[in-house]
Amino acid sequence: MPPNSIVVGIEANGSHNAYPTDLILASEGVVDDAVGAMPIVVTFDKAARGGLTYSRAVEDRVFSFEPASAAPPLMRGAETGSLWDFR
Repeated sequence: MPPNSIVVGIEANGSHNAYPTDLILASEGVVDDAVGAMPIVVTFDKAARGGLTYSRAVEDRVFSFEPASAAPPLMRGAETGSLWDFR
């Protein structure tokens, strides 16, 4: 990672990760991953210059997300088709 990279960082249960915003934007603003044993989705909105992370686990299920729209920034739940606004 180049010096002075802008990242979205997360710490969960003692594990840490940093996601460069250019990597998130190359994935259309949505990245499914895991930090330690926690499945997460990482989002970044270039216009708002902000990133968020969410757990993808609900009870015993793990959900996947994909980009749905750049303006407004939306992601879609792959299993349910539901739209999520992450602004």
